[in-house]
Parts: sequence; structure tokens; C-alpha cells
Amino acid sequence: MGASAIAPPQTHSAASTGSMVWLPSYCDLLLGALVLWLFAQDPGWGRLMMDGDTGWHIRTGEWILSHGAVPQQDLFSFSRPGAPWFAWEWLSDVLFASLHSVWGLSGVAVVCGIALAGAIVLLMRQMACSGANAFVAIVLAVISVGASSVHYHARPHVFTLLFLALAGNIVTADLRHPSRWLWFLVPLMLVWTGLHGGFLALIAYLALTTAGLVAESVRGLRSWHCPLRYAGLTAACAAVTLINPYGIGLHTHIAEYLRSSFIADLIQEFQSPSFRSEASFQFELLLFAGIGCSVLSLWRGRIAPVLPVLYFAHASLGAVRHVPLYVLVAVPVIAVELTELLRRYNAASRPKSLARELDKIAADAAANFQRVSPWALVLALGAVAATPSHLWPHDFAPKHFPTEMVSKWGGHLASSRLLTSDQWGDYLIYHLYPKVRVYIDGRSDFYGERIGKEYLAMLQLDGKWREYLDKNQFDAVLAPVSWPLCSALRMSPEWREAAADTKAALFVRRTPKL
Repeated sequence: MGASAIAPPQTHSAASTGSMVWLPSYCDLLLGALVLWLFAQDPGWGRLMMDGDTGWHIRTGEWILSHGAVPQQDLFSFSRPGAPWFAWEWLSDVLFASLHSVWGLSGVAVVCGIALAGAIVLLMRQMACSGANAFVAIVLAVISVGASSVHYHARPHVFTLLFLALAGNIVTADLRHPSRWLWFLVPLMLVWTGLHGGFLALIAYLALTTAGLVAESVRGLRSWHCPLRYAGLTAACAAVTLINPYGIGLHTHIAEYLRSSFIADLIQEFQSPSFRSEASFQFELLLFAGIGCSVLSLWRGRIAPVLPVLYFAHASLGAVRHVPLYVLVAVPVIAVELTELLRRYNAASRPKSLARELDKIAADAAANFQRVSPWALVLALGAVAATPSHLWPHDFAPKHFPTEMVSKWGGHLASSRLLTSDQWGDYLIYHLYPKVRVYIDGRSDFYGERIGKEYLAMLQLDGKWREYLDKNQFDAVLAPVSWPLCSALRMSPEWREAAADTKAALFVRRTPKL
């Protein structure tokens, strides 16, 4: 069998297609439905505000807009003041700060939420354009939402998900009918480089696709023009990433960051997924389906789509942050192969059987899923407008952050040399910068192993934790009540508990006092 996927469904007539062009497509409706489903009901847009990194991204963007430059040195810490720092997501920071200045955290949440929903819509469109059965594609899209939800936060990585989904659509269309649109990926990569370090995912995706095309050409399934064209595209996309405020230094920094075993052990999203939740079960389904369908694709001679699936499957098992990337790459392959199996079953069915009739309905629906129009944004904004007022985020999620403590003690915290968690450090930067400087925050690539190990030792009461408290001259500690450090400080004559609630405890040194 040839290297191309099954043929996409066709509309019944050009006239019927033309008469529907001014109406919302199924993809348009899907975007509005996803926004309603994910964010216009409890817990609302606040579900995106459970990661404190958004706070320092906003403040960094404000600094860039104020100074007209990208920072080269640290802005937020007293542990490494003025140290070299890569604000590698500077374009996202500027976007977040601009949105925040107009609409607060709600504006950041809306753009990130629509980007996440948009990635699923583009995934659905890619399946439809690949010839997938519409019913199969819809089921896979719903499972994809669940599997990807582990990384649904208002952070710059949402643009990597959106852009990778867009790239998948462009490559899928080009492998069927080559066009100049493929080269749109070069300027897309230029923008992507400033938005998020996940731009490396596209280089990996294109390089592996190119390798697959070479293998298909060796087998005589494609002309050699195709892999040569994709090799040139991969090189061009890689080259354009050098156009950034840090030059090649950005790539060196990212490489060191990704190779750090300490970071992999410290940061939860860099660790392997834990298969103990509904989202992880849905990922597990897609993982097994992706591997099984990859075997079928290889047997049919479709090599180019499979190599990225296998690579991102491996990456997702090593770090949970790669699960959404795997979903975007693997699900179209799964959809094509399941559709192939379903059509073989339908071919053996009676002409007027239920299976045949459902296949015709699915074909009509799939044709309508191939189009995205301006109606998509209109319907998404309509879903935004339909959100009840109590579901808008006015602060970060109170369940995860010391909102009441910071509201009451903010002035004292800003004047203290404070130890707190990395996530709560992000939160303090959002609320109290520039008055506050933190010991550590969510920029794990900046603080490095030395400070990271000291931080872990203090919160876990390991080794020289008392020595580290004294060496860093902390005069206040704001800690989650679950930290072992809280119990130790309650028993220490050097510290007193100034305030506590069900979430956080504030300790101050008896000398000096607050």
C-alpha cells in the first residue's frame, strides 16, 4: 500500500459547499463548545491559575514594556541579585503584561484558554483532512482534552501546543498536495522562538518527518524531491531560531537546562507521569493506541508520520510535560488507522446496514470539519461572554496559594528576608514586586543546583537546614503547613509563629522582630 493516508471525505457538490461557506463550520462550533465546556462552568477560568509562574511572566513583561529592552540580568531574587538571566519567553511575557494591564488575570486566562481549545480544534481538523471517520475523530478529540489537561495552565507553553497543532495541519496538507504554505512554518518559528522554548519540538518533528520521507523514498514510495524539500525547511526553521535577543546563547542555555538531572528530579512536570488519575488513564489509552497504530502504519508503508509518534511517546514517558505534545502528534495517526480498520469492516457489511449509513453521515460531517472560519473566534468570544461572573479569576487559585496571608501580611513580607516555596515566590512577585525580592521562585533554570539543594534541605529538614537558614539570613518563613519545617520552627526558641491558617504558617525570628 502507498505511503499516503486514506483519502479524505469529499463534499457532495461544489454548490452545496459554496452555500455553506458563510455558515459556521463544525470546527467553529467545536471551538465555542470547548470554551464553554472547559471554562464557562465551575471551576471556570480560574482552573488556569493554579501555577504561579504566570505571576513572574506578567511582571517581566511589564519590565520589558517599561524599559524597551529584554532583561539580561535577574530582576526578582536576593539569592542571585544581578546574575545573568535568560528571559527566553519574553514575547509571551509582553503579551501577558499587555493583557493584564487591560483585563487583569482574566485577560491572560482567556487568551491561554482559547489557545488550548484552539489546539484541539486544529487537531480535529487535521484528523478530518487526513480522512479520519468523524465519529472516531470526535471520540479521540475528547480523550485528547482529558489526556492534555494535566498541563492546562496560563503559561507560555500554550503557544507551543497551538503552534504544533497548526504545524501538523500544514504538514499533513502539504504531504498530500505540496504548496508554498509549507514555508509559512519559517516565520511561525521566528515568532514561536520568542514565545516559548518548546519551539524545539517543531525542529524534532520536522527532522523526524524528513527521516521518514527519506525511508519512504528509499522504498520507492516517494520522489526524492520531497525529503530534500523538508530537509531544507528543517534547516531554515532551525536557522531562524538564532534571531532572538540571546543568539546562540539561548540554545546553549536550553540544552543545559534539559540535560540537568537535578532539574528532572526536582520539577514535577519533568518527571515521568503517574498513572493514578483519569487524565493519566486517557493518556495511557492514547499511548497504547499510538504504538499499535504506528505498527500498522509502518506495515502499510507510512513511515514519515510514525517516527515523530515514537519519539514523543518516549519523551512523554520521561516527562509529563511532553504528554500534550505526544497527543498532538499521535492522535492523527491513530485516527487514520482506526478509520482504515472501520472502513474494512464496513466494506464487508450489507449496503443498507447501519454501519454503512453511519459511515455516510460521518463522511459528510468530516467534510465540514475541514473548514475553520472567522465564526470560530466569534463563537469562542460568545462562550467567554456567557461565563458567569463568579467564575472569573481575580487572583490565583486560593486552594493553592496563600491569598489571605499575603493580603493581611503583605507589607511585612515585602520588608523581610523571606523563605517560601518556589510557587509562592512566584505569587509574591506578582503581588509585591518591586518591593519584594525572593529567595527562589519558579525559574528553576536560573537558580541552579546549589540553591535548589539548599531549598530542598530546608523544607525537608535534611542535613544542614539550620545552617542554610542562618547563612541566608532569613528573618521570616512563609511555608505550607504540610512542610516538616513548620513543625521544627514551632519547637525552636529562635522562631515564633506570627500567623497561621489551614494553608500557610508565617514564622519570624524573635530577633529581629517584625
